[in-house]
Amino acid sequence: MTDDVRGAPPFNNIIWSGHSPENQTVAVAFDADDENKYSIELKADCIPALMGVLAAEFQKLLPHIPEDQQLRAQGLHITGSRPAMRSDGTPSLMLQLQGGAELPLSFAPADLPKLRAQIDELASMSNKPGHH
Repeated sequence: MTDDVRGAPPFNNIIWSGHSPENQTVAVAFDADDENKYSIELKADCIPALMGVLAAEFQKLLPHIPEDQQLRAQGLHITGSRPAMRSDGTPSLMLQLQGGAELPLSFAPADLPKLRAQIDELASMSNKPGHH
């Protein structure tokens, strides 16, 4: 964190969430270690990137959480997916998350063959004995 960024105490639980179509924002309220309640309001433009950053950092953190506490800290569960095209023509994959939310992932067209190869590799790995 840089010196000019104001920090908040660690947040524990989400206690409320909502959205504002007029402001194109999502708000989330938390309780925190200092026993106060905090809310953040996020502009729609930064939400997909924030979800990606949180998921990536969470995956790095998870191995450091004791096994008996990991049930509280679970990853994203994908329940479905569908191809989509952004208004600017960028190919995307809409991931449906448990609970109904969707997470759009956008790709450069040149990266799609590599993505296909990685998905094929993943499918092959999951079909091997002991990987179910």
